[in-house]
Amino acid sequence: MNDAVHRSAQSPATTPGSDIFTGETLRIRAGWALSVLGAGGIVFNQAGEVLLLRDRMGYWVFPKGHVDQGESLEQAAVREVAEETGIQAQALAPLSSTHYTNNKGIRREIRWFLMRGEGKAKLEPGMTGVGFFTPEEARRLLAFPEDLRLLEEALKLAGGAV
Repeated sequence: MNDAVHRSAQSPATTPGSDIFTGETLRIRAGWALSVLGAGGIVFNQAGEVLLLRDRMGYWVFPKGHVDQGESLEQAAVREVAEETGIQAQALAPLSSTHYTNNKGIRREIRWFLMRGEGKAKLEPGMTGVGFFTPEEARRLLAFPEDLRLLEEALKLAGGAV
């Protein structure tokens, strides 16, 4: 994932009311100077298990990544899940956003989607683990409080629909 922040004639590259982005997507928000926008998924399989990825730092997280030029947030989330885990997923509903600063000092805003996916998980090079876990196991594994909050939000919204 390229976290390089650059400005172009179109930055921040959004059209009012649009979820399609051009170029590196930057947002200016109160409390956050510049943040790079990304998208990800909280993916459940038919058994009600949730997909987790152990990242390069060894943390169990949900799959997420950058938004490519011309794609919607939902498209980016579906693509990132497939690229990072090999799981083909379908977005069902938007979830809350999260904010953090990555290890390169870049502020990120991630837009999340509740998803349903099936298949055998495959590890993206550089990642150290991937799989579907029961919600109880996921609660023990997830590294960050905002991910635990997202899991609970997704479980509540899904209400057995996944």
